[in-house]
Amino acid sequence: MFSLVTEENKAAAAQASIITDVHEDASDRVFSALSSQFKRPETFWNAQTYTQGLMSELASKNAWTISEWAGHATPDRLQYLLERACWDEAAVRSTLGEITTDVLGTGGILVFDETGHVKKGTHTLGVQRQYTGTAGRTENAQVHVWAAWKTDRGFAPLDVAVYLPQSWCADSGRRAAAGIDEDVEFATKGQMAAAMTATWADRIGSEAISAATGNAVYGQSPDLKDELWKQQIPFVLAVKATTRIRTRPPTASRTSRTGHRLAPGRLLADPSDRTGRQRKAHLPVGDGHLRRPRPRGRIPLPAGSRKPLHR
Repeated sequence: MFSLVTEENKAAAAQASIITDVHEDASDRVFSALSSQFKRPETFWNAQTYTQGLMSELASKNAWTISEWAGHATPDRLQYLLERACWDEAAVRSTLGEITTDVLGTGGILVFDETGHVKKGTHTLGVQRQYTGTAGRTENAQVHVWAAWKTDRGFAPLDVAVYLPQSWCADSGRRAAAGIDEDVEFATKGQMAAAMTATWADRIGSEAISAATGNAVYGQSPDLKDELWKQQIPFVLAVKATTRIRTRPPTASRTSRTGHRLAPGRLLADPSDRTGRQRKAHLPVGDGHLRRPRPRGRIPLPAGSRKPLHR
């Protein structure tokens, strides 16, 4: 088989070569900063090999395929790295976050989201049947909460933590088998995002964070919004369609079209809403008492009417 060499092909090959060189240079810089977090040089080398394998163009990426790609006779080295090797995971995560802010710069946006990983067994940390966007449905999965950093220069992960469901936190035997510290308590995804916000606002300064955003999981979290208010970080968070929004102060009163003075809103069933949901309503006030809406029901049939009327 012959291939036609054109100027376009040469340019594409040259660009691919440049991108590969840039990736390798960036990988070397990152691992140079991480080398002190590994107790043994062999563990450090295996971690570098495994990471480069994940960034390669392999169709299937696991300990076996990456070991073959790296020229290892067996996957033992990488399996040891993933199962038994000692290294400071928290320190590595912190160092990677600092590299992210150094490379991408300050004035970025904190982006919160969660990622699910479908699992088969029950021993993986935090695994249970729960909704995951990866599958688009409820599955046996492990969920991570991510904080990413977005600036004009690019987009990269900043922080991550495993979501530990209440079923795990309440099971002492399961916690001990997984090596979970006794002081670890249940935290919602919003509380985890709030903790990440506090951590990075302390490290780089809240003024270096221009804004924060996330989906409705984080928009309904009072803990995250309280932390963002505390750090004076502007935010745009999605909310559920059923979220109530107050359009005036709770003590305000107004006048109806008929001239009645209306009392502050109360939660009342909306007669036009067959789902039975509650809404905020303003009722006219007369003689110091709220005038309640008349109950629904049949009224006497007027003369000449063929259909019963309802209130």
